[in-house]
Amino acid sequence: EHWRSYNLDTLPTQGWYIDVEKNLVVESGGGDLVTKRKFENFDLKIDFQLSALSNSGIFYRVLEKNDTAIWCNAIEYQLLDPKVLENSKDLPLQKHATGDVYDLYSSSYENPISIGTWNQARIVILNNYVEHWLNGKLILEYKLESDEWVDLVGKSKFRNYPNFSKTTVGNIGLQEHGSVVKFRNLKIKEL
Repeated sequence: EHWRSYNLDTLPTQGWYIDVEKNLVVESGGGDLVTKRKFENFDLKIDFQLSALSNSGIFYRVLEKNDTAIWCNAIEYQLLDPKVLENSKDLPLQKHATGDVYDLYSSSYENPISIGTWNQARIVILNNYVEHWLNGKLILEYKLESDEWVDLVGKSKFRNYPNFSKTTVGNIGLQEHGSVVKFRNLKIKEL
């Protein structure tokens, strides 16, 4: 009851479901989910389980815009089986591994996850200071709107999206990217 489809008031009719173990599961189709509530400063913890070759993400400070994909406006905590990038000629593992800020920052943690087992993502934001945690370890930290942030965004693909990271209060989002990912134990504490 705390979720809905991105840019809609209802849940998707396909692609997302609750399995027998009470996990939130995404498969192909259905689009992205967002929280009904918006958050500014928060501590988010969520367990996730990736399947082989899965690609997904946790978005934060989502700004919803009609006819615009969620990734054009929101920051992404990447969730990815590293084998996806081993087979890709387009994207390097750097800035695209689990725990990274997609396309902007690389984490300091190598080989952090096992496919088919539970892992925990944690995102903490307080006054534009952001931390990414993975399995209990702080792996990345940065400051939104800092000179470094503005420079990185200006050199990335997000430079073409004027609303990218421009809201301080936004939804939390879970990405549907055509592969099976399970989520459980989602907890958000406002700071």
